[in-house]
Amino acid sequence: MFRVVFCLLLLLGGALPASRAESPPSAAACVIRHQQGILLVQDRLSSRYSLSGGYIDRGETPEQAALRELFEETGLQGRVTGELGRWQRARVFACQTLEPLRVQRGTGFVSLLQAPDLGGEILNARLIAAADLPPDQRRFPAQLDWIAPRLAEVPESQVLWVTDFSDAASELHRAELPLIQRLQ
Repeated sequence: MFRVVFCLLLLLGGALPASRAESPPSAAACVIRHQQGILLVQDRLSSRYSLSGGYIDRGETPEQAALRELFEETGLQGRVTGELGRWQRARVFACQTLEPLRVQRGTGFVSLLQAPDLGGEILNARLIAAADLPPDQRRFPAQLDWIAPRLAEVPESQVLWVTDFSDAASELHRAELPLIQRLQ
């Protein structure tokens, strides 16, 4: 009887590695870098910052999902240059923008005026060094620590430093800007 139980345990033990295989990723994210700054988006629900990324849609590769999320959240087109690894259930990619990031001088805020979901789930985006973002402003506190040693693998994206974003705004946004400024 002992032998039968022992053999069953061995057989089950042999099957365990297959059942412990890493589950497919459910999310994907892009790391965009300029010098020591990382592009981070502030989500509306938590008001905290994280990488641009999100869930992988049915029929979509993780790379496609990372680039789609980058575009939806920031309006930036990008390309995947490599995989940095897996952080929790997300595949994280080194990405590079196809056009320069429009960044406000002095604040690090990135223009979201071309984002298709402007005013949706993302409040704003910043180009900021991970060390300069306090832990209480991080949506996933360990995420930036995980990225830090991999940052050298991310190619640098170009930046266009601007005073403000009004020159890239639509006619409607430019027309309402004086009204908004008066209300403030």
